[in-house]
Amino acid sequence: METQERKPAVSIIMAAYNRSNVLKYAVASVVRSTFADWELLVIGDACTDDTAEVVASFNDARIRFVNLEKNIGEQSGPNNEGFRLAKGRYIAYLNQDDLWFPDHLEKSLRNIRETNADWVFSLGITSVNGTKCFLQGVCPDGVYDPLYRCGVSASLWLVKREILQELGGWRFYRKIRIVPSQDLLIRAWRSGKRICVTPSVTAIIIQSGSRVHAYAKRDFKENARYYERMCSEPGFRETEMLNAAFQREADTMRRRLSFRYVFRDLVAVFCARIGLVFGILPLELLFLLRYPNKGKFIDFLRKQRGLPLNK
Repeated sequence: METQERKPAVSIIMAAYNRSNVLKYAVASVVRSTFADWELLVIGDACTDDTAEVVASFNDARIRFVNLEKNIGEQSGPNNEGFRLAKGRYIAYLNQDDLWFPDHLEKSLRNIRETNADWVFSLGITSVNGTKCFLQGVCPDGVYDPLYRCGVSASLWLVKREILQELGGWRFYRKIRIVPSQDLLIRAWRSGKRICVTPSVTAIIIQSGSRVHAYAKRDFKENARYYERMCSEPGFRETEMLNAAFQREADTMRRRLSFRYVFRDLVAVFCARIGLVFGILPLELLFLLRYPNKGKFIDFLRKQRGLPLNK
């Protein structure tokens, strides 16, 4: 008798490339989830390190590693392959250097079902460079609105499968000016999808792009430290939320007292309003002005991370 193919509630897609020493903490944070009906698809972008062995060490039938034969150079390829293989009703993403709190899936699923949204995202404590952090995902009125120039990491998303199918997945970075994750989110918003905020902090976002040569040096100590605190320190989440709030307030006060920042903000608001007249969102305008050629921002990030530029 043939066994029925398992179809979990959530398919988690993790794009991976040669940072097995941080990926193991990301995978471990998934295994600690309070919601257990998931599959994790770790898609290697032609990894050449020991990522396959690290994934296998978890010895969990819900976790699968697939390594692409050809390196794409950014997340669009691995994420699209992950979606092709996914069997879940809902799709979640987790970047290999980020961490979920155990209740991330539980709270995200509850919110998407209660609000009947097409797409939800939670709040994340984002570590910029190991010394500063901020709260990511805050949007007025509890719904996504790119008019406020709010970027939202894919590690915070939970999406209905059919929405990604309709949108056609992630676009290759050389075909767009902004990062592929925000391009996908904006396309969903422009097509009228209901995108709501899950009002809980459920992840730690550790931005590799703000850490010089993070890939070349294979930095991992910060990831390890956050994971260990997440597992062992009572009140860790609340402590980091307060740190983010204090730093945001301090930055706001400094900006109020600095003519340079006030002038820059006024110019930014003026440019944003001009852009909107032509249907260009603030985030799109920012990338257009700084990186006018398609794909150049990802090229900058690759150089920053210590990776060679794609040919």
